[in-house]
Amino acid sequence: MTPHAHLVAGMAYGDEGKGSIVDFLVRRHHASLVVRYNGGSQCAHNVITPDRRHHTFAQFGAGSFVPGVRTHLSQYMLINPLNMMCEEEHLREVGVSDIWDRTTVHAKALIITPYQKAVNRVLEMSRGQAKHGSCGQGIGITREHYLIHRDKVIFAGDLKSESTTKEKLEFIRKLCRDQISRLGHKADRTESSIIWSDATNWLWEQYKHWPAKIVNSFADEIDGVEHMVFEGAQGVLLDEIYGVPPYNTWTDTTFNNAVSLLSGVGFNGKKTKIGVVRTYYTRHGAGPFETEVNWMCLPEPHNATNKYQDNFRQGLFDMKKFEYAMKAVGGVDYVALNHNDVTGSYYLDKIKSFAPIGIWGYGPSSLEKSWTEE
Repeated sequence: MTPHAHLVAGMAYGDEGKGSIVDFLVRRHHASLVVRYNGGSQCAHNVITPDRRHHTFAQFGAGSFVPGVRTHLSQYMLINPLNMMCEEEHLREVGVSDIWDRTTVHAKALIITPYQKAVNRVLEMSRGQAKHGSCGQGIGITREHYLIHRDKVIFAGDLKSESTTKEKLEFIRKLCRDQISRLGHKADRTESSIIWSDATNWLWEQYKHWPAKIVNSFADEIDGVEHMVFEGAQGVLLDEIYGVPPYNTWTDTTFNNAVSLLSGVGFNGKKTKIGVVRTYYTRHGAGPFETEVNWMCLPEPHNATNKYQDNFRQGLFDMKKFEYAMKAVGGVDYVALNHNDVTGSYYLDKIKSFAPIGIWGYGPSSLEKSWTEE
């Protein structure tokens, strides 16, 4: 048996349809494992099954509708256990009752606390018209704290210890109080109320009921797995290096983390890189968007305006940005072209020049999926 890793990454500003691609790859190759290799609880990977069940996957693998498929949240993930428990409740409502039994979390994955989430939201609201486009889930603040304070932030493995968790929660709460205080009159006290209250004991009571299985070895997770899918988050145009500051994310959105995970365990199987893009471009919130138009108004049932990111924007396919993204990731083996049934595939021939192996066609108004190989 030669193991095969299918690596999925977005080639635009996120919302390219990565969830549907992961679901498809899991079913097509009978994959038994989905590995989340970047991003965090801000992800919104929508999957609709042929029997019309729908779930927005944030912290579980988008292949989880398939019975028996496992999820591993890697050391590169940022995790909000409170959000994750809420997500599990919805999965049970749509018929997935064993997701905890199928999920492992690396001990070194960062934990996003409500304190950091609150600071993120207050900072973004205080910027007024100069918003960065943050989704308000605490990703950037948590990464900032990690880069400055390293071992003083909370990792998934820390949640096994009450004393360690409480000590680190208090440290983070002080950091967050200081950040909010520096904003002065711009600080929204309603958004930051949890920072001024003593929520440490309450948070521990929640965290100790988080049933995720914590592991220390990625090698054990892929041992004996024939097909595995690496599910990326957001898009290359939002990357911490290739995106445009300050409108970019604080995580690596290329294939790098996935490749690093595989290299770190001496993986010698086949790797297939799949870049996902729509037939038109979209962007949540602020930031440059050269091909944006205000007349598209295409249906987006799973993408709405929210108070932190503001408007959900649409625009024409941007060949220059697509070329830029391809160069940033060093090319792909396949292009997954979504939403052909909405706008058609005007750029199909040009896109084929970047990945002649195959093109994927799928759209939100149809559950029909097709894959052409050449």
